[in-house]
Amino acid sequence: AVNEHLSRKGAQHFIDAAEQAQNHRGIEYALVGAEDDRSVNSAILMPGTFANGVWPHLVARAEALSFQVANAGLRDQDGMLMPVLLTASPSMNSRFGLDKSELSLIRQGNFEPVAQRHIDLARFSGLELIYGITGTSQASVLAAPFAVRAAGDLASDRFSAVIVEPPHAKVQKVLPRIRQGLNFGREGSKFKEQLNSEGVDVIDELFTTKHAAKDFEKGAIKERKENLAFIRGFARGKLARDLSTLALREVQTTVIAGSESYVAKSHAVLSAYERANYDFKMRHHPDGLAPSSLRLLEIAGTNHSFADRVGRFATVVAANLVD
Repeated sequence: AVNEHLSRKGAQHFIDAAEQAQNHRGIEYALVGAEDDRSVNSAILMPGTFANGVWPHLVARAEALSFQVANAGLRDQDGMLMPVLLTASPSMNSRFGLDKSELSLIRQGNFEPVAQRHIDLARFSGLELIYGITGTSQASVLAAPFAVRAAGDLASDRFSAVIVEPPHAKVQKVLPRIRQGLNFGREGSKFKEQLNSEGVDVIDELFTTKHAAKDFEKGAIKERKENLAFIRGFARGKLARDLSTLALREVQTTVIAGSESYVAKSHAVLSAYERANYDFKMRHHPDGLAPSSLRLLEIAGTNHSFADRVGRFATVVAANLVD
């Protein structure tokens, strides 16, 4: 279904949409999907993954998510369909203007400054409610601080979070940058195999024509200060804390890991998930019950490239945003 939907629009549609991405105070973004029946005041948030801009393959991913959210039955209060607010990573075409104190917070694993910038962008875009956030890879660190800062103001009463392939599951003071690079490199070697397994024609065409992510290498080194802060931040292993925070807020949260991932190793994600459940039971629930709002999914046969398997990604994420 996703393949047919994206194919009807064609690869050039997503190339054009990426080239027309907007910029607000240094944040590159696009509102994607649900064009014929789009909500004017509500959306799903998809913050940018590390070293990625608002590029054609990410616009196609957002389009697929909007399409599957509609299929799953999620509409705004007026019955309109939900678009996706897609942003670029702070390390790519977005200059978030982070000052020294904010970069220091990020290095410690506190991503509230970036979460606040996404809240400001949503308001600028005229959005009154965000119904959910899907954070993939590095962007997964924004789910909890966004939920906290948006609570009672921008987040819908039925706000949900899906955290995909979180790289900050393993508890360690700082995971060495070389180790992180090797893990991402090992994943990259399987990238083409993962795309071929999915078989979404538009995604295959975008990567074949080199339009998908033509500046990825530049993005990895472009904003050096922001990059180093983010790398150190999500190497501090605070996924368990994030899940505890989301559980306390009663945010329906699903964390997803690929069974073959080197970046978000499933045993580390499971450990963080169990710590969050234990923390909730021991400290915050008088009956020692686990939070009903936390769920964990392991996707067999995939790795850190799961989000680029656009059909599966959009279907799984949309189902967990809606339910």
